[in-house]
Amino acid sequence: MDDHPLALVGLRALIEANPDLEIVAEMTDIESALPFFKSAPPLVAVIDVPMPGLTVAGFARHCSELWQKSKVIVATARDDTDVLDELLQSGAHGYLLKRSIPTELIRAIRIVTAGNVYVDPAIGSRLLVRTSPDAAASTALSERERVVLKLVARGFSSKEMAAELGLSIKTVQTYKVRAMKKLDLRTRAAIVRYGAARGWMDEI
Repeated sequence: MDDHPLALVGLRALIEANPDLEIVAEMTDIESALPFFKSAPPLVAVIDVPMPGLTVAGFARHCSELWQKSKVIVATARDDTDVLDELLQSGAHGYLLKRSIPTELIRAIRIVTAGNVYVDPAIGSRLLVRTSPDAAASTALSERERVVLKLVARGFSSKEMAAELGLSIKTVQTYKVRAMKKLDLRTRAAIVRYGAARGWMDEI
């Protein structure tokens, strides 16, 4: 979804060059997009922010209320960790800087389709500075705590982590709480920032 016709043409060509990907709709404004998302939500939605009728705050609200069935990737020119926080807290699955298109778009789509969270690597170094705990805290994590935190950063639910690791949901949640406490990571967005800074999102 983009408000610039030339941008839509370029994105369409890029996506259609991959035979396993299919474009089901193109929208240029939020008013026409909302009914479609309510009736037939796509597997992945690439949203240009800002666009007519859609601010970052507005997108976050719509994402949490209406688009829970779609994996939402935000494409924006705003290289801003505060915006990233807001979007991740709202439930967005991907944060793509426009200057990275087209090199990262297809990769972002594949990562979120696989159930992981995507954060543009161009913002990784800034996240590292902002989220890096002291070395003692980082090394204090047990291997299991590190694995659980990595899965949380990549978008896994407690149920999915339990199945992946062969543990109970309660045990997984205990590891998660311990790791967050050791690193002073208080929100999902903070965990995602921490993981993105360390390349945890690079795996498909």
